[in-house]
Amino acid sequence: MTDEIIHNFYANINYLEISATYDSKNKRYSLSSKTVGNLNVGVKGFEKLLSIFEKIGRVGKINDKTYKIIIKNKILSLKHLYSKKNKTHTLEILDEYNNLMKLSGKKLINVALQLFKTFKINENIENSLNVKTTEMIFKL
Repeated sequence: MTDEIIHNFYANINYLEISATYDSKNKRYSLSSKTVGNLNVGVKGFEKLLSIFEKIGRVGKINDKTYKIIIKNKILSLKHLYSKKNKTHTLEILDEYNNLMKLSGKKLINVALQLFKTFKINENIENSLNVKTTEMIFKL
């Protein structure tokens, strides 16, 4: 049994700034950005997201409760998979250097997708690059 692809797209991130603040009352992190708005995520989920943010961008710890994340000039391939066999959701994130990062859990994946969908590219990058290369060859 193969995994079902729910979402499969590229994100071209010119600039994404995220502020993450821990809310001790609700025991959750509030993520906010100008492009996406506000999202809430649990502590364990935030730690998983943070490890990905550290690989694709810059993470600064402002104080014990606040982080600032900046992601610039990144092209990411995102593939949301659902395993019917295991009944699990997985998000595979591949950066331009072919570093594979994975997230699991439907709620956490939805947060990640909301962050990156704003930068979605509608066309397939490989096809776009191949067409441009072919056009240049014919012009020569």
